[in-house]
Amino acid sequence: LVMVLPTAAIVALIGAGVAALSLPHNSDSMTYHLTRVAYFLQHGSLAHYDANYWAQVTHPRNSAILLAYTYIATSGNLSATQFVQYVAHLFAACSILGISRLAGAARIPAFLAALIFPLLPIVFTEATSTQNDVVITAWLAAFLFSVLHFGRTGAGVWLAVAGACFGLAAGTKESFALALPSCALVTLAALAVRNIGIADGRPGQAVSGTVRDGALLVGFAAVGFVVLALPSGYAGNLFHYGHPLGPPMVVSAHAFSGLGFREVVSTALANAARFVIEFSNLDGLQGLRIFEFLSDRLRDGLHSVFAAAGLAVDDAPSRVSDPVGAEQVWMHPISHEDFSYFGIWGIGVMGPVLAAGLVRRQRGVYFLTFVGASVVF
Repeated sequence: LVMVLPTAAIVALIGAGVAALSLPHNSDSMTYHLTRVAYFLQHGSLAHYDANYWAQVTHPRNSAILLAYTYIATSGNLSATQFVQYVAHLFAACSILGISRLAGAARIPAFLAALIFPLLPIVFTEATSTQNDVVITAWLAAFLFSVLHFGRTGAGVWLAVAGACFGLAAGTKESFALALPSCALVTLAALAVRNIGIADGRPGQAVSGTVRDGALLVGFAAVGFVVLALPSGYAGNLFHYGHPLGPPMVVSAHAFSGLGFREVVSTALANAARFVIEFSNLDGLQGLRIFEFLSDRLRDGLHSVFAAAGLAVDDAPSRVSDPVGAEQVWMHPISHEDFSYFGIWGIGVMGPVLAAGLVRRQRGVYFLTFVGASVVF
């Protein structure tokens, strides 16, 4: 903690300086995030419009509203729009601190988890951009905190807050759904732990209580989606294209529609293997020959293992219109908001800590739950 705390503080200050002193510049910001904000402001409407890039009109608009508000509130300061994600990554770190404490971690380990999050290359490189993946992360972290807080206190208002966070995450970007199975696993554990404690050895009461609380949460989440997500773009897509995600080209590229079950499974497994390789990259340590050598050797080894298992890692993202497949698998360590992941924190800290907990046979419900949630994700 003595080493991580000042490092996190320095990185946060550098990030604030980058956001304040630079202009938005990355490709997604220029091609659709800020482009559609400009159109919405010029025309005084969030309505659908004809665009030469589908992402401008098919993605939900919640993050665009935040960017537009920031731009107007700062009298047209483009640099200020980058603070939307910067604030979101600090918000997410605070939620992680709360999640850790509610899951049973002591104060210092909880602070360590919260401080490591903003040091992940994938986080600090995107936190100074006008993209919205960190905003999704912040809402989902707040969702989990609210669910765990309900599990601790039983106060129904936290289920309502969780429902609102769900709606806000859904209204930010469709990719929030990728984290839902993991969130569902943690939610189930939180509700079960609460009701098992209340039931005092009566399984039937514990099950019925868990089902009741789960149904209440689903109800709040449904309200959150209808109020905060459906009007942000899903309803418009359904009206214009007949599908809540957008035109057929977009649905086909992102949902693998039309593929057989066996093809979907094989592609999904290959894609999971590709992510394992990319998550092992020593992002953030580029430019140093020793780390490039170690990163290359690790990737070569993992690729050989997956190839021996029959997983065609090089062809994993075969249906995406602008694939970042084989060429990304073999890229040297990098610090980039679109291509970086956990860097040394992943294979040097997070992975070993999880492995040590499993080897030591940690029996804590939440430890095993979050390990399972990580595997599911």
